[in-house]
Amino acid sequence: MLEIQYVKDTPDFFNSGHAVQVNTSASYKGVLKIGNDIYPLTQFHFHAPSEHVIGFKTFPAELHFVHVRPDGRIAVLGVLLKEGAANPAIQTILDNVPATTTPPEPAHNTNSGVALNPKRLLPEHKSHFYTYAGSLTTPPCSEGVSWYVLAEPVEASTAQIAQLEGFYKDNNRWPQNLNGRTVTGTAKRR
Repeated sequence: MLEIQYVKDTPDFFNSGHAVQVNTSASYKGVLKIGNDIYPLTQFHFHAPSEHVIGFKTFPAELHFVHVRPDGRIAVLGVLLKEGAANPAIQTILDNVPATTTPPEPAHNTNSGVALNPKRLLPEHKSHFYTYAGSLTTPPCSEGVSWYVLAEPVEASTAQIAQLEGFYKDNNRWPQNLNGRTVTGTAKRR
């Protein structure tokens, strides 16, 4: 059982030098519940193009919600983005993330006063997903990560995807072979 409990936050809009990222505030209460396990949401970020493939279909971008428990266990919720209607929550992020960084330092927009509910970045139907044991997709690519990829994508406008790519295009890790792992879930393969 996968239960997403996200609430409004006044986050830190972050340009990591690798991705457009949103860091939750220290007092943020949003969590991902997997059975009896509770994973607090710590940050979410974008990759363009997508890092996951459904069947043979790729997507122009993907959003990763990173959840870290106090014991260090990690669960990532992946949301695929497809071209369609403009997404107001994505636009809020794009409008508030600093456009440039001064390497090697990332750029933050803290204390912006802009509220954002990560729930607005999720598809209507969240009960269908794929799950597997994997790793983080950015260095150091630590293993032991529980992945959950929602089957229904979220729409973003062509202009929003282009704006996202304007920050970092090809900041994705290429899809990896299963290497004996099993993908399970509640979604039918398309």
